[in-house]
Amino acid sequence: MATNPQFLRHVRSDLRMPRVLTTAGVALVVCFVIFEAHSQFLGARYSDPRLALQPHAKRSIDDTLFYWFIWGQAIVLPLWSLLSCIQSIAGERQMKTYDFVRTTRMTSWELLIGYLFGAPILAFAAMGTTAIVSFFIGLVEGIPVTAITASYAILFAFTIFVSLLGLLVSLLVDRARVAGLVFVVLVGAVMFSVLSYASAGSPFPGLIALGITPGLTNLYESRDAGTVPFFGAQVPTLLVSFVLYLSLSAWVALAVWRNLKKDREEVRLFSNLQAVCFSVYANVFLLGFVSPNTATQFSVSFSTENATIVFLAVNLMIFYAVGLATLTPAERLKIWYRGVRDVIHRTGPMFSNDTLFLPWVVVAALITCAGYATLVFLLREIAPADDWLIQRVLVSILILFLFAVRDLLFIQWLLLTRLRNTLPKAVGIVTLYYICMFLISNFWNSPPSAELPLALSAFTPASAFDRNVIGDAQVGGMMFQSLLICVLLTLIFRRLSRSPLDSQLLAVSNSRA
Repeated sequence: MATNPQFLRHVRSDLRMPRVLTTAGVALVVCFVIFEAHSQFLGARYSDPRLALQPHAKRSIDDTLFYWFIWGQAIVLPLWSLLSCIQSIAGERQMKTYDFVRTTRMTSWELLIGYLFGAPILAFAAMGTTAIVSFFIGLVEGIPVTAITASYAILFAFTIFVSLLGLLVSLLVDRARVAGLVFVVLVGAVMFSVLSYASAGSPFPGLIALGITPGLTNLYESRDAGTVPFFGAQVPTLLVSFVLYLSLSAWVALAVWRNLKKDREEVRLFSNLQAVCFSVYANVFLLGFVSPNTATQFSVSFSTENATIVFLAVNLMIFYAVGLATLTPAERLKIWYRGVRDVIHRTGPMFSNDTLFLPWVVVAALITCAGYATLVFLLREIAPADDWLIQRVLVSILILFLFAVRDLLFIQWLLLTRLRNTLPKAVGIVTLYYICMFLISNFWNSPPSAELPLALSAFTPASAFDRNVIGDAQVGGMMFQSLLICVLLTLIFRRLSRSPLDSQLLAVSNSRA
């Protein structure tokens, strides 16, 4: 890394002595503020705050000053690194300097390492200042060295993961706006929180390892990080978190690495085979958290309904991930369509990398069906096959598939319209659509009734998570989504069938308008 030109560029520009001294001074001031707030907290809880500071005093973990420091760092460092990485590539693209960077002799791997550790270098410098203080405080308060080391190791792994996500977002946009950054942070936090919360009432207790809180809290309080079932064995929660963060980071790094030297219009996150492998990876890891011997122990109220809801929710995200990763750039899709339409190449490769994403989402849906069958087999001792309502779940998978395909086709159609920042805007439009639909449906369903609102069945995939018998609303919703898919396919193929001259004339007329 010491010879990486991109990393050295960030070091020389960001780690100037006045800036480093200012950052270290601010970090020390923040440490002092945390110390004063902690003292006030102990003064309000205990009559003699010095008793809580003794190494062998009986106290809860939130009484320790080290706990306050580590959670402050766990918020600031990942967030700072995420924002720095989001602004790195997008900022250079806005200043018209990114083309000079990606056309140098540096490999994509060198660029990735340089951006990953160079863009947030100032955050790591501030972290180093506070880490020295918190390490000393942890030793004074009797926190084991292994617990302190594990805390910073898992924090570093999580920071690398969110930094890679920031680079991926920065690769897809041309300007890093504050509203977009806040949106990305909120969406990511909600997804992680929902998965961690849902794991409590499901046979997937290992999903709790997505967060860094459970393992660290147990480690501080009992000097044991606790265990979760992982591929049939009881594995420490922190170790599972490491494996999850490292494996997810590898997938995100692959997406960034293969697109760093491409134009933004040519970005395609995964190849078709890689997208299918990601679908298999996600389902295998999800099933790896299932353990028949410990499902009832870790689940507060285990039921086949909770298990099905969590499984379907995770696979819905997989559908969108596979579809977004295999969206074909507009020009490549046009070339593929003209080759298939040509009489000579009528038997051309229908499953090439430049085709529509539909075949690969279909493969992901088949993988989901196989994964659910495996889930039923693994938990056959807890719940027999008759309790899982397999036919109803297959219909639910079909509903999720239709809605995912509809949204992805809408995004693919927007990519063909040459809208600036198409992918972020399209994702934002789809997200706002679902938020509005849930708010409208809840308004019309007030007070709540036992039946699923018609709006939710027709315009959202909520009916896929309803365990009741398939009704007219669900059937009508599936037929309506199928109609929308046909309409979107027609619009896409009509735009693809335009000649290059027609497209140029339309672009000129739009620019004049």
